[in-house]
Amino acid sequence: MNRNVWRENWLRSINELTSIELQGKTWFSNENPHYSFVEFMNCYFDDLFLRDNYKTVLNQGLITKQEFEIIKDWHLKLDNYTAPNNDDYNHKLILEDLNWISIVKLGEKAKNNLSTIITYEERILLNEKINIA
Repeated sequence: MNRNVWRENWLRSINELTSIELQGKTWFSNENPHYSFVEFMNCYFDDLFLRDNYKTVLNQGLITKQEFEIIKDWHLKLDNYTAPNNDDYNHKLILEDLNWISIVKLGEKAKNNLSTIITYEERILLNEKINIA
């Protein structure tokens, strides 16, 4: 697994999952299937191999222990999140869910802390404003 490609995808995924603004703008559009709660979660947990609470990627040196310590609480809450009525496709209810909002806010704090210890180039990816027309 290419470390640079993995980290780019990881940082972009964190960026998407920590922006209520982006979620609100994109989750209701059917133009790009990536922009949905289900896809954001699948990209983060499945595409990045994070279902094992970061064990694999830590062992492979894709992230540091310090980076993991910064995001682990957010990651666990995200992993344990259940959409209202168990409906992962009801974006309106998810975006209004106080549990989801608190997870996104916790993620924003983790993202801000993470941005203080990564490279400048990675910080750009993590904080990139995603503009969807």
